[in-house]
Amino acid sequence: WSGLGFLVALQKIIALIQYQKVCITCVSGHIILITLALLVWLRIKRPVTSAVISPPTVFRQLGLSVILILLSFWVVPNLTMDSKGREGIQAIRQWVGQIVEQGPTPFPDTIILNSYPGGDYTLGNPTAPIQIISFHDFECPYCREMSKVFKRIRKRFKNQVHFVMKNHPMDHNCHPEIDRPMHLNACKFAQIARCAGRQKQPWFWDAYSFINSTPPADITTEALAQAIPDLSVSKLGTCLESNQELTRIETDIYQTSRLAISYNPTFFVNGHRIQRYLPFYALEVLIERLLASTGK
Repeated sequence: WSGLGFLVALQKIIALIQYQKVCITCVSGHIILITLALLVWLRIKRPVTSAVISPPTVFRQLGLSVILILLSFWVVPNLTMDSKGREGIQAIRQWVGQIVEQGPTPFPDTIILNSYPGGDYTLGNPTAPIQIISFHDFECPYCREMSKVFKRIRKRFKNQVHFVMKNHPMDHNCHPEIDRPMHLNACKFAQIARCAGRQKQPWFWDAYSFINSTPPADITTEALAQAIPDLSVSKLGTCLESNQELTRIETDIYQTSRLAISYNPTFFVNGHRIQRYLPFYALEVLIERLLASTGK
């Protein structure tokens, strides 16, 4: 059993090196696993004073070996980068280097930022060295995944990042350039989030998290009210019926046309246009490079 655990761990290290996904944490975890496996093997090989090994001893050794094997399959892979980060570390760093060297993306038009109330919802320090402006579609699967990455980025960099959320629903109900049914509830979900924020600004972000983490079929005003204590369902309904937030959403859509944005997710990091899902590690490396270039 210990030999099998050793071979499994060794194979994983070879695979990591082969695919250039080696990190200090990963290798450290594998080394610890191999060390434990060797200790178990040496213990089993140690001469015994009795011809009969007691059942408790056998079970302890067997149990420890099984735990080591399970660790190699479960814990160690979780120490690697995002499950969606299929790019190798070297490829990511090369891509980030190219992005930084190219400089900010030339815009066909200026991104217009509108302060709350009635404008853009933001998180973080407005004067932070890293400014992220995201155009979001609540029914876009990759946008939903990107919202999880942004959450981790905010925890990682704290006051060094300022986040601005804008809307880009690919929904023919409010997007004039969408001529066929696509994300049928994207406009409605954007309105729900903004209407929640109209009652109390932080509730927008609560709604943002709820909608991004809930299956679309389960997103209702009643369900949102259960997730956000004190949120008024009647006020939410009145806001939705009046379409008072729809104008704000349509303004964002107009900006996406002026900025030639036709893909989700699209976001800007200090002016660098990203039109794709980025795993946490890739965005982390990009932000670190930009912080280094600004001396922050």
